[in-house]
Amino acid sequence: MKKILFLAIVFLTIQFVSAQETRTDSNNLIYNLDKIEKIPEFPGGMNEFYNFIRKNYNAPSEALSDKVVVSFIIEKDGSLSGFKVLKSVNYDSDTEAVRVLSICPNWIPGEKNGQKVRTKLTLPISKLIYNFQINTVSSEQKLKGNIYSVAGIEKKPEFPGGVEKLQVFIKKNYIAPSKQIKGNVYVTFIIEMDGSISDIKVLRDLGYGTGEEVKRVLLIAPKWIPGEQHGQKVRTMYSLPIPVNM
Repeated sequence: MKKILFLAIVFLTIQFVSAQETRTDSNNLIYNLDKIEKIPEFPGGMNEFYNFIRKNYNAPSEALSDKVVVSFIIEKDGSLSGFKVLKSVNYDSDTEAVRVLSICPNWIPGEKNGQKVRTKLTLPISKLIYNFQINTVSSEQKLKGNIYSVAGIEKKPEFPGGVEKLQVFIKKNYIAPSKQIKGNVYVTFIIEMDGSISDIKVLRDLGYGTGEEVKRVLLIAPKWIPGEQHGQKVRTMYSLPIPVNM
């Protein structure tokens, strides 16, 4: 009888531990951007992230303009972990890309079902690409008025209903190219004072027309609620990773 009771207790203990481990594993799943409702965000937006890279990346003397593609995990507390070099340039470039990401400020983590989750992100890291793509604004755009960074204004621009609604709009209107591609197209654009979008630039294109299709969808999207500074509507530079899931 005692032996049976002992075995029952052991069985229940194993079941409890197993349940705890399953629960822990479930809570620590790593999600792709297209599987969550709220994507992670660098404080101030992607434009500020690129500026951080530009200021802190110590470019090696060789292969200066080449891009090291790195994947990493944004943890629930916003810290970065699990760095993996997916496209190598050389040892120095690879090491420097990981170093800069490791000193990066914490992100605002992604969310699924109202809970913070671990999210996988893949980005190209290099110095010259950010100097060129982020800081280059056409002379025509400059003539239209000052362009503010999201981090530098009092009231940030917002898509009607938030970024989640923007993602829903893109998924609904995006026409997939013929080839099967998954990933993120990274874009910057200017939100004008009337809420319209202009000067869309693709920072990372997956090819096969994905970048152009993202631009087309953004241009037919409803107008944004523009940013404000000192109570006045202003033009704002905005950056976004657009999940492409087909």
